[in-house]
Amino acid sequence: MTETRGLKLNAITVLGGAIGVLSASLPWLLFRPNRLVQGDALAVWQLSGPWHWLALVAWALIGLSGLWRSSLRGYVGTALLVGAIAAIALTISSNAALLLSGAGEFARVSVSGGVWLMLLAIYIAAFGVGTEMKFAAPMVLLALLATFVLGAYSRLGPAVEYAAVSDTFFTELLRHFALSIAAVIVAVVIGVPLALLAVRNSRLEGLVLGGAGLLQTIPSLALFGVLLAPLAWVGRSVSVGAVLAIIVIGALLSFAISRLPVSGLSGVLPVRFALVGVTALVALPMLAVLIYNALIGNLGGLAAFVQPAALLSSAGIRGIGAAPALVALTIYALLPIVVNTFVGMKSVPEGVIDAAKGMGMNQRQVFLRAELPIAIPAMLTGLRGATVLSFGLTTVAALIGGGGLGFFILRGVDANAPDLILVGAAPIVILALVIDALLRALSAVVTPKGLR
Repeated sequence: MTETRGLKLNAITVLGGAIGVLSASLPWLLFRPNRLVQGDALAVWQLSGPWHWLALVAWALIGLSGLWRSSLRGYVGTALLVGAIAAIALTISSNAALLLSGAGEFARVSVSGGVWLMLLAIYIAAFGVGTEMKFAAPMVLLALLATFVLGAYSRLGPAVEYAAVSDTFFTELLRHFALSIAAVIVAVVIGVPLALLAVRNSRLEGLVLGGAGLLQTIPSLALFGVLLAPLAWVGRSVSVGAVLAIIVIGALLSFAISRLPVSGLSGVLPVRFALVGVTALVALPMLAVLIYNALIGNLGGLAAFVQPAALLSSAGIRGIGAAPALVALTIYALLPIVVNTFVGMKSVPEGVIDAAKGMGMNQRQVFLRAELPIAIPAMLTGLRGATVLSFGLTTVAALIGGGGLGFFILRGVDANAPDLILVGAAPIVILALVIDALLRALSAVVTPKGLR
């Protein structure tokens, strides 16, 4: 908030209103008789009905409300913003119905640049009025949801394309979610011990951080090609029992080393972390697919893990499908987790560690009670970054038969159907934002009060 010639100015609200008005310079709707033609873009003056004019008036008033010096400005701005959303929805609904009347089953109406620009204006204006009215953002969100629930956009192309693929949409949505979350879980299992290893042993710092950064630079399609032959061999030749033996032996060695008569527990911890990391890395395909099967509710796949058979037949580990996608996604999720865990641990003041040791805590207690509470905000930031990254990258899993929402994106590209592309892309963005918000809230809860 700034002062301009004695007038209190809400620059954010003014900006939102200005962008809303500027949306009239771009087409609002696009009509295509079929997928093969470019279609006709419809500007504001080509639309029918009064609603689009009312929307523009509302945007102008929203911008002016940012200049109004009154305690009621937030309430007025919120009411105008909700009214603008309603007018936009009515414009889209009425004009879509009119354009599609008698146009045939292959005709599509899509929103164009003007509407997308108004979405940006809604976000900015909601933020602006939200600085003056506490419940402005929830009311705007409810208004947007109400337009969807009431079917204002049911005649638009994305809604029509969704209806055509609705029988498989939620299956692919679940696969996308399971691939992303399973990869992040395995990345945490591997990345956190590796980061702690780098913190405890400065000689390995460059190797761990540099290695995680190097893996991030590998193109996803190239990585799929590299994984094709090894995973196919693992699926045909390696039994579940062999992988389970690696896990058990690694765990036993880690436990045994922790009991060796080494002076100082800190000398043993790096070795234990290395063993845990290597064990998890060797068992990565099995661990990732196990979590994936659990998330999608594939009970048959879970039961197959106890059978002494090849991984190909029992767990679905092969050169194409979910397994290479999970391995690739895990590799890409490692960098934010490793780096943020390392930074979080390094940010713990030496005085805190010394004070904890002075209170008689052993190394484990120092880690759990002194270091971890201070480092966990940074660690959760890395987890947020890895999760959002995974939800986006999982799109390419469809290229190798891994499924997910990328399936609809690829179909849309092949069929020259932007609306079908949106059916696959929009849920990815929404899922990533929701997960990010939940992890942000979790970070606020677990962060010690003194660090908030």
